[in-house]
Order: sequence, then structure tokens, then C-alpha cells
Amino acid sequence: MGWVAAVDADGGPLVDFEGNPFDRPIPAQCGTLVDGTALEDAVQGRQGALLLFEEGNPSRPVLVTLLRPRVSTGRGGTRKEPLAGTTPREARVDGRHVVIEARDELELRCGDASILLRRNGRIVLEGFQVDSRSRGLQRIKGGKVEIN
Repeated sequence: MGWVAAVDADGGPLVDFEGNPFDRPIPAQCGTLVDGTALEDAVQGRQGALLLFEEGNPSRPVLVTLLRPRVSTGRGGTRKEPLAGTTPREARVDGRHVVIEARDELELRCGDASILLRRNGRIVLEGFQVDSRSRGLQRIKGGKVEIN
């Protein structure tokens, strides 16, 4: 864990962290999309950041994501606030689980194939050929099911 201490002339993050063996913030690569406004806000608020280090080398940090501050919900709980100056999005990559979030639509495309997820719950699969396989039971449920 660390924080964005400054932004360099090219708009890249300079990060710092407890136990930094250098006398200055270190240029970091970004592992996620973070716009300039969000970086500037992170500097102003000394916002936390999740850092990884290439090959464990403290001189080669990677900014994985900015941490969202927790805000009281008034019911004894907390919620995460969106980062200022960013489009709400989330990318967690730990090798086991990846979340990609969109406000209205999320579309994945590769050649003539696509998967479209819409905010209203509709999912559209398109492709030249669509295969669905199951090693166990395969269910098709819906208020109405049409084939052809």
C-alpha cells in the first residue's frame, strides 16, 4: 500500500510508500486507467493506492488502483465513494477474479462475435456460430422461451 505523492510532467504518477528506500517519490507504471484529474485529486487528498513491485524491486512500482475512501452510510455501515474525476469503473485482477463494470452497456467484441450486457438486464450474444456446453445439467429458464 502507498499513495500518489505527485504527478510528473508527462502526467504519470509518482508514488511513495512506507519503507521507501529512496529519498523521493518514484515514477510508477499504471496497471489501470486513471485520468489526470483523479491523479491530481489523489495527490491533494493523499489518497491510498494499491502498489505492486515488478520482481519485488521497490524501484519499479506499478500503481494497480487508487483506493476509494469509505464513507459512513448513516446506518452504522460504510460504502465506497467513486473516485472524483473518474468514470465509475472497477478492475480487480488477482488471477482468480476479474470484475469489469459499466454504467449502461458493456460490450466485448472479437471479429464477428460479440457479447453485449445492458443495464436493464438484457444480454445479447452474437456470432456466426454459438456453442453452449455443459458437463452437467443445462437449464434454460425464462418467462417465455423461443427456439427458431
